[in-house]
This record gives sequence, C-alpha cells and structure tokens, in this order.
Amino acid sequence: MGGLREMLLPQGIFGSSSGIFSHPESRTSSTYLLQRDEKSWSLDPRVFVDKGRAMPDGSPALLKTRKHLRRERAEGMWKDLVRKGWEKVPAVWGVDAEL
Repeated sequence: MGGLREMLLPQGIFGSSSGIFSHPESRTSSTYLLQRDEKSWSLDPRVFVDKGRAMPDGSPALLKTRKHLRRERAEGMWKDLVRKGWEKVPAVWGVDAEL
C-alpha cells in the first residue's frame, strides 16, 4: 500500500500523471486508469477515468468506459475505490504498460 500513501502527499493523488487500480479479489480483470488531463490542469483541473479489462492472452487491454471528471469528483471516486479494497497495480494499458 506504499504506492497509495505516496499519492496522498500534498500534491494530491494526481501529483503524478496517472495511476492504475484493481481490486485483488475481483473475479474479472477490471482496472481503472486515473490520468490527469494536462490540457485543462492549470485552469480547470480534470481527470480522465478509464475503466478497462486486461486481456487473458496478453494483448492490449480493452477499454470499456471513459469519463472526464473534475478533479474533486475523481478524487472522491478514487477514495471510494481505496475504501473498497482497490489497490494500485502495474499498468495494463497506456504509456506505462509493458508490451
């Protein structure tokens, strides 16, 4: 849980540009990618919240939904996921994913 604690530093959870979260007891391989929108960040901070599913054959993850939320709403969603047991995990898609 050290990764999550680092994200709670004064910069907030979006101090780094993104984070991927998954529930360890999930029967599906669903994950959330929370990534700040760099174009809106300085005037009206917004976050892209993508929900996807890792593919069992190792191919790129399947994007299921994408939301564009205000920072405060995304932080509330993130805190709710953490309360429910979701944890930061290695990227399954995006720039940081290992291909």
